[in-house]
Amino acid sequence: MIAYKVLVILGDGLIFGLLATGVYIAFHWLRFPDLTPDGSFVLGAAICVKVASAGYPPLLAVFVSIAAGALAGSCTAAVNKLVKVPTVVSGLLVSSALYSITWLILGKPNQFLDSPHTLVGDF
Repeated sequence: MIAYKVLVILGDGLIFGLLATGVYIAFHWLRFPDLTPDGSFVLGAAICVKVASAGYPPLLAVFVSIAAGALAGSCTAAVNKLVKVPTVVSGLLVSSALYSITWLILGKPNQFLDSPHTLVGDF
């Protein structure tokens, strides 16, 4: 039981570590205060669940969700550069829009994914 809890904590920590890395890169390296990673991680998870539960391999679902996150970042850059919206506002607009898009993709607030549809399976 303790080993299971440790694995859950490590899994959550790795996911939130990726989110923190995305925000860090945007704020410190690119000098672009962007909050799109908040919405794009949720969008990527929703797309990964939908693709995996449709019967496609889980690894393909991960790559499709990465592409969706890249598309979300591209939308933020387009709003910033083409419409001339300030960086923080464009990130907030796209991030809040991504939450609505995620609800549309899932059709409900939460989705359960069985073990055959995950990368680790029955581990």
